[in-house]
Amino acid sequence: MLSKMTLPPISPGTESPSIVITGRRAFLRNNNYLGYRHLGMALHYLQDKSTSKGFLGMSHDRREEALAELDVPEEAIDRGFRKYLSSPEFVSRSLELTKPIKDAHTIMVQASFRSAAVAAAVIDVRRPSGLEQRLRSLHRSHLLVHVPIAIGSMAIGTSLSLVWWNAIPLATAIVISLIVLIRDRPYRQLNRVASWHGLKRH
Repeated sequence: MLSKMTLPPISPGTESPSIVITGRRAFLRNNNYLGYRHLGMALHYLQDKSTSKGFLGMSHDRREEALAELDVPEEAIDRGFRKYLSSPEFVSRSLELTKPIKDAHTIMVQASFRSAAVAAAVIDVRRPSGLEQRLRSLHRSHLLVHVPIAIGSMAIGTSLSLVWWNAIPLATAIVISLIVLIRDRPYRQLNRVASWHGLKRH
């Protein structure tokens, strides 16, 4: 859309952030060909998602023809390059926030901004300083504190409930496990970020 080219239809199964992840991993391996190939597929999906299909999809092609006559808004692209954050959450959120629009000018602005931001996020392979150290610290807490508490509380709660034939110990154990799960959330989030930046997930 943005380059005023006619792109082939997106095949089933490609409408997924997994395309972005595949492209990101390729860039981390310095495989730019595969990286740009998957990034192009992801941007095609994002741009196509910006265009409302209308009733039974009857107006989609007409809107794309109207878009082909518009100039690409450079300001929206520059803003995307300035506002991006190289993280999986940013990319996922960008895809979620991309909504079908009917007005051609608004479609072009949204598609240009989102495409630039997602492209910059995927291509930027710079690793945040201290990421590996923070991950190791949270991983220790995960293994030495959170996992034992969750497993231990469930084991004790289940045993006591069976012995006493009372659901209260098990219910208490479930509550404790949920609290541990919430407290362990920073580790899971950072683990995902680490994978995005090429560090091995723990």
